[in-house]
Amino acid sequence: MRLVLAIFVAVMALTGCGNIATVKSFSTQFESPADGETANLRVITNGMVRGVPNSACIDWYLPGAGVIAAKDGFAHRNNEKLDLPDSKWTAAVSTAAFHATEVRVPAGKPLVLHFMGPGRVTAYAREQCFVSRTFIPEPGHNYELVMIEDGSSCRSRMVDFIDAIQESPVKTETTSFCRKSHSFM
Repeated sequence: MRLVLAIFVAVMALTGCGNIATVKSFSTQFESPADGETANLRVITNGMVRGVPNSACIDWYLPGAGVIAAKDGFAHRNNEKLDLPDSKWTAAVSTAAFHATEVRVPAGKPLVLHFMGPGRVTAYAREQCFVSRTFIPEPGHNYELVMIEDGSSCRSRMVDFIDAIQESPVKTETTSFCRKSHSFM
């Protein structure tokens, strides 16, 4: 009986570690750097975009990690402005279905961007998009990230832009969690 109880307590404790990271990842705002080289990032989404600075993998315990843009009810930095020029997607933000913000991010170091779509319910299941990408922002550049769930598909678009006409795609890499215990979200 003691062995069963010990195993149960161990399993619950390990499960709790992942859940603590989950709660932190939803209840903490992304922190822009106070000093050093930076880039500007506009995020447009219909779900939640969280960021992990200075890392090529997802670890919600790292300093600065947190929510960048999301619907109300979660920590977020929605509607912050850095006076970036308009882009092709700027007009879409005026609809209630999208959340947008502009934040400073560390330059010259990896930045993870994790998207969780709003999800949808079908006759048979609940479906939801999850996309995690990483890239290294260049100092002084303006970036725009659009991550949306559109029906049954996830869409992700990252550009380095000067204005609505002058933009170039940014190469991003797929990323995952640094530790398996963080894969609970």
